[in-house]
Amino acid sequence: HLSPLPPPGYSFLLEDQRPGIFSSRAPNPLRILRAPASRDLDRDSSCRAGRQERPPQTSGSQGGTMAVYLNDDLEDLQDDRFDSDGFGVSGSRDGHPSSPNKHKNDTSAVEYRNGKDMQGIPWERLKYSRDQYRKMRLKHYKNYENLARSHQGFDMECKQVETNDKFYDFCFNTRLVKPTIVHFQLRNLVWATSKHDVYMAQNNSVMHWSSLLQRGTEVLHVAGQVVPKQKTHGARTLSRVQISTMALKDNLMVAGGFRGELIFKYVDKPGVAFCTNAADNKNSVTNAVDVYESPSGATRVTAANNDCTVKFLDAERCSLLSRFTFPWSVNVSESMLLFGIP
Repeated sequence: HLSPLPPPGYSFLLEDQRPGIFSSRAPNPLRILRAPASRDLDRDSSCRAGRQERPPQTSGSQGGTMAVYLNDDLEDLQDDRFDSDGFGVSGSRDGHPSSPNKHKNDTSAVEYRNGKDMQGIPWERLKYSRDQYRKMRLKHYKNYENLARSHQGFDMECKQVETNDKFYDFCFNTRLVKPTIVHFQLRNLVWATSKHDVYMAQNNSVMHWSSLLQRGTEVLHVAGQVVPKQKTHGARTLSRVQISTMALKDNLMVAGGFRGELIFKYVDKPGVAFCTNAADNKNSVTNAVDVYESPSGATRVTAANNDCTVKFLDAERCSLLSRFTFPWSVNVSESMLLFGIP
């Protein structure tokens, strides 16, 4: 399902699959609606990866006008709707948690059942109702597609999925959680490691959000210098990293950057265990990273970059095990079982 609207700062911890409401696929139930403005992917590296610019999302004067009105109305409501720094975090640098901060426009399951809007949108104060905007958005919204075949051809090959049951049920909506997604084709920047723990990229940080404690904690800060604790071969100090992808398994978080950076961080320990520049040039976006267990039981890390390589590293020793070079930039499937060479 498409979102009924993209207001700034809205996000979900759990979602509903009813018609007209958000839906999501496992394993990451937190949904991103909009991110703060930031610079786009490097145009040259985007072309090498086969990325394209997103087409306009709306067409037609009525749909576009309604979207403008709604966004303008929501902008006018921002001043009296936010009481925190945008994440409910104060003094959270270096892993020190913030104090709990219940946002006055958060929505609980009880409030939702009693009629409050799931997203906390005050429709009674806006020019259009949810149903009106939803109808117009479905009519004019244009999904990004990059398919060589028609939908009908895929429908004939693919199994039809029954949609008469819920995949998720609504639990809680908070507007304190605002991840930063600077390009619509970036993936894996939000990770749900348990029913109550979510890690996400926010500007030059990785934040941890606890839905039980209703508070956020910064676990990695990369706006300044990033210094590795392990002085192994290849380790180097990084600076001003813009995170393009990340992965978490157990307590190990691996983050990749727009200039080929690779960072190992144990979320239960201070400092950065290891960091390096894993690409051959600074325009090689890290497309995907993965943390997995080898048949021997050792923890391994895989990194795919726009420098046409896939690298396999030993997580404990922070050493390069093997490297495969291809004629083109490398991308991967969500499960990391398939490597796509465009």
